[in-house]
Amino acid sequence: MEHANRWYYLLMAIIVCAGPAFSDSLPVFPGAQGFGCYTPAGRGGKIIKVTNLNDDGPGSLREAVEQSGPRIVVFEVGGIITQNSYLRIRDPYITIAGQTAPSPGITLTGRQGIWVYTHDVLIRHIAVRLSDSRSPWIGPNDTEQRISLSIHNRGGNPYNLVFDHCSFMWHNGKVQVWGDCKEETHNDFTFTNCIISEGLLNSLHYEGAHSKGMLIGNILRRISVIRCLFSHNGDRNPLIKGGSRGVVVNSAVYNPMISGIVGTWTTFCDGGARSVRMVAIGNVLKSGVNTALIGNSFVNYPGGGSSVVYYEDNVADRNYQDDNGDPSQMAATPQEALWHESIKVFPSSKTWDCVLSNVGPRPLDRDTVERRVISDVINGTGRIIDSPSEVGGLPDHQMVTRTLDIPANPDADDDNDGYTNVEEWLNRMADELEAPSSCEGAELHIHGKKVEPQFDVPGIRILETPEGFELQLPFDRACRVAIYRPDGRCICRIRRERSKPIRITDNLLQTGLNILTFDKSENRAIRILK
Repeated sequence: MEHANRWYYLLMAIIVCAGPAFSDSLPVFPGAQGFGCYTPAGRGGKIIKVTNLNDDGPGSLREAVEQSGPRIVVFEVGGIITQNSYLRIRDPYITIAGQTAPSPGITLTGRQGIWVYTHDVLIRHIAVRLSDSRSPWIGPNDTEQRISLSIHNRGGNPYNLVFDHCSFMWHNGKVQVWGDCKEETHNDFTFTNCIISEGLLNSLHYEGAHSKGMLIGNILRRISVIRCLFSHNGDRNPLIKGGSRGVVVNSAVYNPMISGIVGTWTTFCDGGARSVRMVAIGNVLKSGVNTALIGNSFVNYPGGGSSVVYYEDNVADRNYQDDNGDPSQMAATPQEALWHESIKVFPSSKTWDCVLSNVGPRPLDRDTVERRVISDVINGTGRIIDSPSEVGGLPDHQMVTRTLDIPANPDADDDNDGYTNVEEWLNRMADELEAPSSCEGAELHIHGKKVEPQFDVPGIRILETPEGFELQLPFDRACRVAIYRPDGRCICRIRRERSKPIRITDNLLQTGLNILTFDKSENRAIRILK
């Protein structure tokens, strides 16, 4: 009996210690790329439902986040969560699946956003839009910094963090990826398909005017920013500080006041200089009303130390120059500076279409705020703001609920592809919100001819109307406008009388991406997002 018991306890010890076996080379979701993309996040953990929009208490997002152990957070509610303090993520191995929320999705607001102190975190399809209202405990002349996202070492060691299809807006601080000046403590973070927009200029920040995008600073290793949109931020679009290493690929910058993508050798650590490793490929910049006319460079590193930088195919709409300060510090290949094997690069000529089609929490179900942000970029409108009230503030999203049908055997892998059944379900829900075809090189053929639709076609102007859209064409003749789905199937055709604009009502468009062509040539096409 004693011999049998010994074998029993040994078997149980093996089962408990082994836990679930996950591949260390499986992307956290199909198509995930960049540093940290092989994190398991909450895979195999308990599934926690968010059932209300309360700031805390049973059924709240905060209660779900503050639990320990691997966990997957899903939403049976959509709307706005007003936070009284930072949403602090302290325990590792968590997936926050915003794609599970019913329309209009999940928006976090309040005076502070999200703070991450730990490792192996995946956050998808979440909007953070901060309030600029003054806290009741500060005086009328006091200052207060508002940060929409902070990754910081306070009792933890952040690494393997992925933020996909999120938006961060209306901070007077920034999106902050912040090291503690210690080597190798903050590693492997990626932002993909995110919006970082409308950093407030003259608000409550202690430095005064302070419209910023993203700060990557103080001894960080392996940070990637891929297919993101930075719009209406004064600078830091993003900024990679001394001692840090970052890759910025196929991202778009609109209406910066001072600068685009910048590396610097200064740090906040010891006042001294630290070398930087920086790669920028396939990025684009478009000027706006706040963009300075002179003295700017799109991709900039002033030189210093033993830095290594690599620039390729970064295109701006004015005569900006990529400035690395010291030609001897230019790498021959991105791999020589910093790279990850999962990153896919396409030409800068495709960056605008890819980013504008697929960026933000719900690309095929955007609300008025993000439709306005995208419209500003396409039409060259909008400006840097001091307060959200200048652009209408938060929409009046009412609480919406729906019951989620969690898959049977959620932790099993029925098709043996490495993803659990619940992850397959989460990925399908994400696919329903995304429009990746313009990023992946999918070809569209209409009447046997290949067309490459764009958002910005010279001479064609799109105006939003209460009923839908109005198109103004650069020619007077009569023509027919055909509306297609992304797969090339025609939805309808509209005849345009001579010299008149084309009015397209919402009922003629599908939700998401629509493609319009003009005349029988069918090779001049423009994208519209409903």
